[in-house]
Amino acid sequence: MNHSNDANKLKKSNNCKIMTASKVLNMPLKIYFPTISINKIKEIIDQSNTVGVKSYLSKYLIDEKNKITIYGDTGIFEMLHNNNLYQLYPNDRNIKESVINNSLKILIDSSYMRLSDNPSYQIPYCHVIQNRIIKTYKPNIKSNVKFIIEVGTGSDNVCDFYMMITMADINYNEKNEIEINNFVKDEIMSFLLTLNLYR
Repeated sequence: MNHSNDANKLKKSNNCKIMTASKVLNMPLKIYFPTISINKIKEIIDQSNTVGVKSYLSKYLIDEKNKITIYGDTGIFEMLHNNNLYQLYPNDRNIKESVINNSLKILIDSSYMRLSDNPSYQIPYCHVIQNRIIKTYKPNIKSNVKFIIEVGTGSDNVCDFYMMITMADINYNEKNEIEINNFVKDEIMSFLLTLNLYR
């Protein structure tokens, strides 16, 4: 495992506070599936809303929350913690490609948003507000894998979907390629099969 290199990079980036190894290992990673279309996710949601098959997706739902993000000319802000506004500082990292089961292509995104220490008290004059509902699903309560669907508020439009794991769930091989550990990989494949997103 080569998590120490990532820890060193994080310490040096954008005046980020020094992070302990445990914090680095707990950092979330997003897994995207370029071969699975948003339309397929919409179909699953529609089926879940149909009388008689409501449990199809909703039985895996563990959390649902509103997310308010403000994109302004002075930065990005998010409404958090008792409706306080906090500025976000993007830390973009290269997206890595990988393959699961020799057939399913995935993209692994380790980019993250660093949160300001103190709340902001002024909304940028020029801004756009984005409202989304973040729905989190898990194959079971003890699973390390989360399936996230972001839906536009006031509509059933799926804006984004991905799975989330942590840095602790990956390794780097001798070619410095990312590999997801086998247990997490099996969970991902099993859940995709359950949702009819992979055959």
